[in-house]
Amino acid sequence: MGIGGDLIWTGVVRGVSDKDGRPVVVCKKPKFTDLVFGRLFNGYESLSENLIFKENPYLIFLPPVSKRKPRLFTVIDRFFDLVFSHSYFKKKYETYVFKKSQGLADEGCNRLIHLDMLIHSYAISQTGNRMIWKAGGHAIQVIAKNFQVEINAPSPEMYFSSDELNFSSFFLSSRILGSSYVVIEPGTNIDWFGDLRAWPLDRWQDLVFFINKKYPDVSVLQIGLSTTTLLQGVIDLRGKTSFREAALIIKDSLLFVGTEGGLMHAAAAVKARAIILWGGVTLPSFAGYPHLHKIISNSVPCAPCGQLGWCDNDKVCMNSIRVEVVQSELARMLSEKINRVDLYEK
Repeated sequence: MGIGGDLIWTGVVRGVSDKDGRPVVVCKKPKFTDLVFGRLFNGYESLSENLIFKENPYLIFLPPVSKRKPRLFTVIDRFFDLVFSHSYFKKKYETYVFKKSQGLADEGCNRLIHLDMLIHSYAISQTGNRMIWKAGGHAIQVIAKNFQVEINAPSPEMYFSSDELNFSSFFLSSRILGSSYVVIEPGTNIDWFGDLRAWPLDRWQDLVFFINKKYPDVSVLQIGLSTTTLLQGVIDLRGKTSFREAALIIKDSLLFVGTEGGLMHAAAAVKARAIILWGGVTLPSFAGYPHLHKIISNSVPCAPCGQLGWCDNDKVCMNSIRVEVVQSELARMLSEKINRVDLYEK
């Protein structure tokens, strides 16, 4: 599930690493020719450049065995990909690899964690128009149970180099923002669920005007994709930061306001104060962080729908979130933060 899925995996990885007492190896599952050569991982695809996993001390990356896979190997692997395309055979294959990897971990080797295995999905199944989620707690907890790991307070993690931290400070100071700013992300990733997780833009605009009027010394930074509609009364950072830079900007903010998605997970990873506007594709207890964030969500009977971009109920889950409720919660959280800063400075 993209960046959000990778961030969910960081919470799993931390729990497994703590249990094993050593870092784990993140990789992709082996192709058939990998197994022939005794590899329990994909030897031609490394995750070392994954933007979420960078600097993570609990991870090890395996370098590719070669820059290019021989053509014959590619043909053989494509044939066996077709053989294992049926979910029954795919699960059998993955279970075999998982058990072999488990055996090596039991012998003291660094554990292999294959991020692309279907058996590790937090969805039971995917039909033509919806995802059906697994039960058993938060998505991090659901995956961790495959490794016999219990996680009490699920949370993703991100780690940064000193250069990244210094750049973040320079980036903000160059725009004369100081520390008094709120970050918003009105946009949502439509690749999987369309606009089902989006809050109406006119309400986002009302929220910005509310902040502008009530807190004139607080800047509002709009981040996200450059294609997202630009709101009035904001400092435009759309498309001007990398994901990791955006996470650091959120980290140093007074507050982040967003919806379910990658930056929500990033806000949890950097322990930022946040208000998350939640719909009904999943439940907050399954994919959110209620112990870290203030989640504003209205219970609806059709949730969690898992629907892939369509809705018969006029998106009642998101459309029923009133802007006055969000404004009230934002004012409460900002007042707490500002008062705490004032007290510290005195």
